[in-house]
This record gives sequence, structure tokens and C-alpha cells, in this order.
Amino acid sequence: MNETLKKIFNKQTFKQRLPFALLGAVTPSFMFFFFGILEMFAGNRDEFKFAVGDFGLYILLIALAVSLAIGILIMFLPEPGSNAVFGVSAWISVMGYVQALLLNGSGSLGGDTSSKLNVGFAVFDAILWIAAGIIIVAGAFIMQRKSIFKRIFIIAMIMLLVMQITGCVTNIGDITRDPATGNPEITDTESDIDNVTAETTEPETISGLETPGTTDSPDTTEPETTEPVTTEPETTEPVTTEPETTEPVTTEPETTAPVTTAPVTEDPGKTDPSKAYLTKQGLDQVSTGKNIVVFLIDRFDVSYYQSLVKSDPDFFDGLDGFTYFGDNVSLYSRTYPGVTTMITGVDIDWTAQTSSEYFHNAYQGSNFLHDLRANGYQIKIYTQSYYCYREGTPLVGVADNISISSGYKISSTKALVDNLISLSAYRYLPTFLKEDINISTASFNGIVKLNGTAPLYEIDDPAVCGQILENGLSFDVDGNSYIFIHLNGCHSPYNMDSNAKRTKDANSKEQLKGCFKMINYYLDQMKQLDVYDDATIVITGDHPRARDDEAVPGEPRLTALFVKAAGDRGELKYSNAQVSQANLIPTLVKSAGISTGHDYGRSYFEVPEGENTVRYHKFQLSGNKYNEIVTFKVTGTGTDFKNWSIDSRTKLPGSFYR
Repeated sequence: MNETLKKIFNKQTFKQRLPFALLGAVTPSFMFFFFGILEMFAGNRDEFKFAVGDFGLYILLIALAVSLAIGILIMFLPEPGSNAVFGVSAWISVMGYVQALLLNGSGSLGGDTSSKLNVGFAVFDAILWIAAGIIIVAGAFIMQRKSIFKRIFIIAMIMLLVMQITGCVTNIGDITRDPATGNPEITDTESDIDNVTAETTEPETISGLETPGTTDSPDTTEPETTEPVTTEPETTEPVTTEPETTEPVTTEPETTAPVTTAPVTEDPGKTDPSKAYLTKQGLDQVSTGKNIVVFLIDRFDVSYYQSLVKSDPDFFDGLDGFTYFGDNVSLYSRTYPGVTTMITGVDIDWTAQTSSEYFHNAYQGSNFLHDLRANGYQIKIYTQSYYCYREGTPLVGVADNISISSGYKISSTKALVDNLISLSAYRYLPTFLKEDINISTASFNGIVKLNGTAPLYEIDDPAVCGQILENGLSFDVDGNSYIFIHLNGCHSPYNMDSNAKRTKDANSKEQLKGCFKMINYYLDQMKQLDVYDDATIVITGDHPRARDDEAVPGEPRLTALFVKAAGDRGELKYSNAQVSQANLIPTLVKSAGISTGHDYGRSYFEVPEGENTVRYHKFQLSGNKYNEIVTFKVTGTGTDFKNWSIDSRTKLPGSFYR
């Protein structure tokens, strides 16, 4: 024992081991716990609503502590133990970097890390890790005898460290800037105004994390019916405005796209726009006059509708006065910019506009929102930041449920750091281990507390549905209201059961049932308040279910749609009219009798069954080298993919969310 200690602590051994101990300790520790986190933070700076000062010191201390522990083992364990520790350290460092750089697909986390993985790729990835581990650890054992291995290890570890440091230095501006203004961050935590919870991100995309073969799938069990079928019970009377013809004529309707495209103007975000945000104010209230209510259930693909009907044929029968449109095409394939186009009727110029520029021009330049104001409507928009607005300033003067924040506080530093470490692990670990990491962009919800006059609206279905089910509805203003409520619904995280209660074990079907439990109650409350008859109500999705965001679709992509026009009552009706998102705003305008000088086009009810219309769907294709907008032209029945053809492809200069 004494001889062993003398051998470990003699100067020659100490001098030989020191560089390997330093490199073997620092490289993996700082990659996983410091540099990797900072790189992801910089890449998603606009999405994370907190500062590097809120977590930087903590991850530095963690990285140093882990480095110290590994360094002590490499320095003072007798051989071959020290060689084994160094070999494992080098293996994890090299393969972690390779995983993040080459084996994680297009670089985004599709919402929840429990998405389905490509088993074949997971096996390939595991074999690659195992083979690399055998080679690297074996090399660590023989490096004392083969000087070439020593040089290889030293060079490789130094290169990894240098690349990590260079990445952080390159991103220093993004790491330290304010996400909204571009200025260094100043956090005001001294306000006496009520603390409210800020949602940092939707569970949809965090840059730098996607796994190949991972799709934005609804849950671990696919909907029971995936082929869009719109045939309804024989006893149901179809809703038509014209009789069907045997030889339908294909027409280019006046409503095949949103009303306008946002013009490119100077980005207005120079007046501290990060302080404005959409709140929950008035969520459980309606007006005494006419109410336009849009329930946006995220990713409400027709397959989810079909799955519910298959398991419970009467599930939707209580939708009094509604019509189900089974052949509805959304404009976009993702929440951004799909939701904003639905609210405003304004599309984005992908080649010329940033997201901030688009949001400003969409909300400020929307003819529809201006017409609502001109007709005396209160406007309440309940949706989330980042994917539906970046800065709150464009919504000031547009939405009535807007508030100004004077700063924020972190509710739990431990939760913040834990989540960041989990995201880093998800990025660097092999594919087969990713499913065991319970982390998503939604995990950051509730960590940031804004100082404002009302709580920020978060897309948290149990909280939103729970508030309405607990409080019921009441009146807020005399007059008219436009109310847009965005729910997760068929989108992860699945944290609500069919009774609209929070749970950890839900799936897309249960969560969708929970949403409709709230919606049905909301409608019943409107009847009790005697405002149902005059109400215009839409229940739909912003986009269909994603099969594979990295492949051009090979099947129809339809979105479920229920519509109740003002004055309509009676049993649920069905229509196979070929409609699209372009008919949404015209329906709201005409049903509510809004006075306007604009021609918005045809409503859903003005498109007769049997008429072949032309519709468009813009698929956001992710790629390793570039992203694309693949525009499909749908001529005729949308349920038949033979009627879907690619009209154009637009390569983007950067991320979809730039």
C-alpha cells in the first residue's frame, strides 16, 4: 500500500498525469455543464426570458466541482483505474461532441423529448457509441506504452476545449443581450407590483436538440385512424348552399390565401418592448352583446377527431348549432406563423422579414383587427409569446388583455439550472437515452415571474381549463367581444386528463377530451348568460399533425374544424365542402355582421359541397443545410393526396424563427 502511494505521489508520476487529469476533467465537465448550456442559451436567446446572470455562476460552480472530482480520480487512482477514468472521460467528450454536431438531425427539439424515435437510427447510434468507447478506452490503457496515443488524446481534448470556448466567445453578444432590445440585460427585481408567471417557451422547438427520426408525433400511440375520412352517418343532412353537380367546376376562389402580406418596414422594437405581454385578464368573461369566440386547439389534426369518434361516436353531438367541416386545409404546418395568420389574416414574407418585423406588421396592419375596433369590439387574444408574438409592443392598442412589466424574478433557481442541464444532456447523449430524459421547452413554464398588473397567459391547459371550469363565465363589458383562446390540446406536453385535471400520465386523446370538457362548459355558460344565440364560435386547429418535419408530406394534411354561425342552433351538422383557413376571417366578419369596406372573400358556409376549390398549404420543411417553405396547391377533395401538388419551394436564409 505504501509503495502504491509513493508511486502515485512521486514527482514524475504527478508530472505525467497532470495534463491528462486537467484535460480529462475539464473537457467533459465544461462541455456538459457550462459551454453547451451557454451555446444553447445563445441560440435560443429570444425564447428564454431570463438572463445569463440568473444561472451562469451556478453552472460554472457545477462544472468546476465535477472537474475537481474527475481530476482527483485521474490523478490519484492507481493504474489501471486512472486510465479507465480518463478513457471514459475522453469517450464521453468525443462522442458527445460528435452527437451534437452530426447525429442530432436538423437542430431543434420538437417539443417533448418523448417523441417517437427511429429505432434503426437509435441502434446505429448505440453501436457507434459502443465501438468508439472500446477504441478510446483501449487507447487510454496503452497510451503509457505508446506515445502516439498520448499525443492523439492531448490534441483531441485540447481541440474540443478550444472549439467550445470559441463558440462561447462568438456568441457572447447573444449570451449577454436583452432578447427584445438587443441591449445588455438589466433585471428589475424590486417592483412591488404583483408577481405573475412568464412562459419562456412553447413546447415546440429549442435550437440544437433534435434527434434524427424524431417526429413531432402526438404521443407514443398514434391516433387509431390516420387516413382522413370525411364520410358521415347516413342520417345526417349535409350543409350546402347549392345542390351538388355531377361535373364540378374547378374554381379559383377569392379566398385562397390570407388577405394581405405584411409589408417590410423598419423594426419598431426600440422602446423596451419586452415589457408588454398578453395576460389572462378576462379569460373567464364574455361581453353582453355579440361574442366572437375562437378556440384554437393546437395540432387538431382530423385524425384526432376520427380517433375520438371511433371510440365514442356521440362525443361531439352536444355541439349545439355547429357544423363540422371534414375537408379543411390550414395555411401552415406549424404554430409559427400559423396562429398569427389566423388572428390577423396577414402572411409573412419569408425572404425579407424577421419574426419581429412580421409580428409588428401583422398585428398593426391587420384589416380584420382594425375592423373589429371600428365596430366597437373588445379584443382579447390569449396566446403565447415567441411563436405568436416576440415583443408585446405591436399588440399595444390592439389587444385589451395587454399589460406592462417592470421586470421579472426567478421563482426557482434550482429548477432553472436543472432544466438547463437536462437540455444539455438531451443534446449530448446518444439517441436511445434521450427518451429517458423528461424535459421539454414547456419545462421552463412558471420559472420566470413577471412584475405586471395581471398574470401572463400561458398555454397550460390544466390551468386555463381549470380556471374556466371553476369560475364559470361572467360579463366584463357591455358591447361586443372577439375572444381567441389558444390551447395545447393535441400538442405536447400532455399534462391534462379527460376531466381537465392536471396529471403526468395523459396522452393526446385524454387531453383533447379535457379541452372539450371545458369548451362544452363554456358554451353552456354562454347559454345561461343568454349570449349563445348571437355568438359566432369556431373550434379548430392551427395546423395538422406532423408526421416528419424533415420529409415532404406524402399524405393529406387536414385540420379539424367546427363552426357555429350567429343564430344557428340544433344538432351537429356535417359538410364536405372544400374549405381552408382563408375562409376563417370572412366567416367571422359575415356571421357577426361586422361593417367593413374590405372584401374578405367567402365564408365557410358560402363554399358549396361539390365545388372543387383551390387551396394552399405551406409545409415548413426542416433540413440540415437549409429550411424550405414547400407550398402545396390542393385542387379538389383534400382527402385524396392525388389532388395535392407542389406549387413552389422557397429556400430560407436561416431558421424559421429568425
